[in-house]
Amino acid sequence: MGDALDRAFRAALTDRWPAAVLVSRAVLESEAPGHLAGDPAAPMAPVGFDPPAPRPRRQALSRAAEVLNGGRRVAIVVGQTGARAPGQVVEAAGLLGAGIAKTPLARDVLPDDLPCVAGVAGPLGSTVVAALLRDCDTLLLAGVADLDPGPARRTGPRRVVTIDTEAPAPRDGAVSAEVEVTADVAAALDELIPLLRRKRERGWRKEVERAVEDWRAEGRAKAKRFFGAAVSPRAVVAELSERLPERSVVITDAGSAMDWWTRHLELRTGMRATLSHGLAAPGASVPYAGAARLAFPDRPVIALVGDGAIQASGLNELVIVRGHLDRFAEHPPLVFCVLNNRDHSRLTWQRRTDYRDPLVAPSQDVPDVPYAEYARLLGLAGARCDRPGAVGDAWTDVLGGKGPVVVEFVVDGETPPDWAEEAQRGHPAARSVPRLPRSRLRRLIGTVGGGLFGPR
Repeated sequence: MGDALDRAFRAALTDRWPAAVLVSRAVLESEAPGHLAGDPAAPMAPVGFDPPAPRPRRQALSRAAEVLNGGRRVAIVVGQTGARAPGQVVEAAGLLGAGIAKTPLARDVLPDDLPCVAGVAGPLGSTVVAALLRDCDTLLLAGVADLDPGPARRTGPRRVVTIDTEAPAPRDGAVSAEVEVTADVAAALDELIPLLRRKRERGWRKEVERAVEDWRAEGRAKAKRFFGAAVSPRAVVAELSERLPERSVVITDAGSAMDWWTRHLELRTGMRATLSHGLAAPGASVPYAGAARLAFPDRPVIALVGDGAIQASGLNELVIVRGHLDRFAEHPPLVFCVLNNRDHSRLTWQRRTDYRDPLVAPSQDVPDVPYAEYARLLGLAGARCDRPGAVGDAWTDVLGGKGPVVVEFVVDGETPPDWAEEAQRGHPAARSVPRLPRSRLRRLIGTVGGGLFGPR
């Protein structure tokens, strides 16, 4: 049994992936020996086991350097397996005059205050990254296994170099590489950097940095806008970003929460962030936050979750959190931020942009649940904010406390994410205001000053 567990730990640490141990009923029902010994021929994995990493081939490195040195507009995308090489990625980008993008799962590999970091790469990610990948003539993928091919498509020629511990598996529409370096990302970059030449022409790098600066300024300006008495979801995440304690862990759910996490969260050095690996598992942020609390008991943990996602499974997970209240109560805050817009927001905006259809209330409405009250019913702390001017104070209060807390922000479901705005600019017919069903209009008006219509 000891040998099986040891092999499982080695496999999990080497592949950075879950490993399962299947134990038969006969073993479970047998008496345990006084001493569990593994196979003496297989040494036990020590604490802090560092899995072996393949070394890069010199020929592949020389070819990669030739391609990268020949590029005039170089872009670098760093992925999850590049997490151990942040310094090398920044150094390579400096030599090549490159802009840097991060995949969603590598959100915390580099801080967002670096001028050359353009944001998250993905179909619904940063518009600067989309332009970076579209206009570059040379692309370095460092530890990238989750790059969506959509934003990376380019009409003209482009040379691509990949560095990863495993050769990329063939996928439909995936970016094809001219040079593949199969090795540990940090080790490969350590040997590749001396082969790179510093580019004298820095115009491309300056363009990228200027675009990043403008994009971030635009995001901060958008976060300050609100309409009527409705709280902007952009403001919720922007105000959090300004107040994030050092070494915080910020987790996002699928859906519109990810849009605001991508656009308005600015991570600093030492902060961590993650999301569901499949990017489409609603409710995952609540158990992920609980796991983060167990893994990092000394760090503040914040989960961003939409009302549709938390109703999928998160409400049940809060019951489990309540069961561990005594264990969590004296730790830094464990915050579950619920964006309550009473709507399947991501699906709604995709429908509007893809088909230029108005919202269809029966299929998109989400039941209006009082999440803060539900938390208090369970015995957890709960807070609710429905006024634009109170968002900052609400964050200050919950981040200054201890233990688990549910903070509910009643936000405007009519705030489009950036990708929906871009799609509307590209489709003249989509620029018109969608027709709202009467029940939807009644509900919106009813949120202002007590409303004009009563329940029907």
